Amino acid sequence: MVDEFSLQIRRELDFAQDGMNADRLRRNMRGIPGVKIPRVHWGISGPCLLAMDYVEGVRIDDVAAIRAFGLFPEDIADLGFSAYIQQIFVDGFFHGDPHPGNLLVTRRGEVVFLDYGIVGVLRPERRRAFADLLLAMTRTDVAGVIAALEKLDVHISPADLDSVKDDLYLVLLDYREMRLERVNFAVAIRGLTDILRRYHIRVPSNLMLMMKVVVMVIDIGTRLDPSFNFDQRIRPYLARIIAQQRFSPETMAKTVWSLADAAEGLLAIPGNVNETLKTLSEGTVTIELEDTDLGKIVGVIDRTSDKLIVGLVVAAIVVGSSLVLRVADLPIPGYVTTLAVVGYVFAVLVGFYAVYNILRHGRVIRR
Repeated sequence: MVDEFSLQIRRELDFAQDGMNADRLRRNMRGIPGVKIPRVHWGISGPCLLAMDYVEGVRIDDVAAIRAFGLFPEDIADLGFSAYIQQIFVDGFFHGDPHPGNLLVTRRGEVVFLDYGIVGVLRPERRRAFADLLLAMTRTDVAGVIAALEKLDVHISPADLDSVKDDLYLVLLDYREMRLERVNFAVAIRGLTDILRRYHIRVPSNLMLMMKVVVMVIDIGTRLDPSFNFDQRIRPYLARIIAQQRFSPETMAKTVWSLADAAEGLLAIPGNVNETLKTLSEGTVTIELEDTDLGKIVGVIDRTSDKLIVGLVVAAIVVGSSLVLRVADLPIPGYVTTLAVVGYVFAVLVGFYAVYNILRHGRVIRR
């Protein structure tokens, strides 16, 4: 969080980057009438100073002032919603700080975007995954939400997966049952972020920024139009965007190339089979066996047999010494009795060493 905060603050303080973001956003928004991005005057601008066209307007949440301009707040809500749909799902470059102070409405009904220090960038595959995520949430599709999160690099621990699914299902179920009472979609998004935080799931910063932007857009939309229903409005957009991305020239080209590679592999199979049969018929096939595991098994067997032999020798010494001492009352040389005692001592020492060795290796194995 500290690293992300530091990164965003440094971006906010770099006015040259701020101006470049404004230029890019203005180019992207040229196709939407009524959306205005002030022009940057680069001749007197730089990293520490940003000079832009002066724009006069009122905050986008000032409904009374908007009505005083003779405008309909509902139209402003539609315009702002369309602008953000374009930025997020079509351009992949969106204004990341849409609080009411950064959005103005002019007398002509234009929505003006200000402050471009925080922007989000979405690659095409990310746009598709985020569209899948929102669409799955509007349909109460838990499996679809989890699949979309995985595409967005949100990794959920297998141990927590069932609990996450249960909690997510309850959040979406509550939203589905309450949306008839004009509960907006922001409730579902906030519920999702709460679940991710509760299970300590790391989320890419761009995903959190997207969800924050969506929540703020919904809040502004409902202030302008109490009947603003994000759920109903977003579905047609998402369905169309997903269809367009699925059948876009880039996607079709990738599919064609994949099919070409697969066809090339299939065509090569007869030749590979013929070559293999030819090699077999000539008797030039060499088979190499990797005996690493077999060598380990042989080593274990050797060590085990050595231990068994030592055990048998020790047992034989004990038995032999016992027989000698048992017949000590018979006329036998003294050195024989001494050898029997030495045999006992030797057997005891070997036995202690064997027990110690077994216990020591046992601890190593347990580690």
